[in-house]
Amino acid sequence: MPEPRIEVTYGDDEFVIVGPTFRNGDEVAMRCVHRADGAPARFIYRDTDVWATVSNIVDADRKGMTCIGTHGVVIRQVEHILSALLAMDHLDTDIHLSYTGLTDDDRPWIMPPACFANAEDFALAIRRSFTRNSPGKRIRLDKPYRVCGELTARGDRSMAVFAPHSSLHVAAHINFPNYLGRQVVSLPVDSVTYAREISSARSFFRTEYPHRVPWKTFRQ
Repeated sequence: MPEPRIEVTYGDDEFVIVGPTFRNGDEVAMRCVHRADGAPARFIYRDTDVWATVSNIVDADRKGMTCIGTHGVVIRQVEHILSALLAMDHLDTDIHLSYTGLTDDDRPWIMPPACFANAEDFALAIRRSFTRNSPGKRIRLDKPYRVCGELTARGDRSMAVFAPHSSLHVAAHINFPNYLGRQVVSLPVDSVTYAREISSARSFFRTEYPHRVPWKTFRQ
């Protein structure tokens, strides 16, 4: 499968990425403008502001994507661009989305364009275009917190533990049932390590749309 073709235009504290979406290939334009005000990220579609906050999470039963929405407008699969903005310390950004070949009013939902390697193009665009520092806000924990996912058909479940630390550090473990097996990563997360180690990864390995690639190809 060929990589998705995207076009990137860099500007002063903003950039534009035009390309296909991850799920259905519709072409979408995404214009990111850095506000540098310390507030959360804000998606703008059909003249509606959708702030990237927990209270705006919708369609939680959709597997494989995070969706936020308000007033009947839904932004799907926001996790890739949000992870890049957060790790690169520029979460306070406006993300304008629009279809390039469709009538926007015919569809109440939209998703950002897809990168070939997860969020690598997003991280590069942020690094090249955003020049101002953000008055970032960090959450400080006083004790560990554990969040467990639903039980799967194989009898296991996902789990995340958030514990106090002097800086953002991520340790992740995943066990693929076929071929890839157990994979573990542990590293501090800042703009450098995110751009170098994380932004190009999909499920800890880099490949073309792994959910559509037959497992046998990974054995070759």
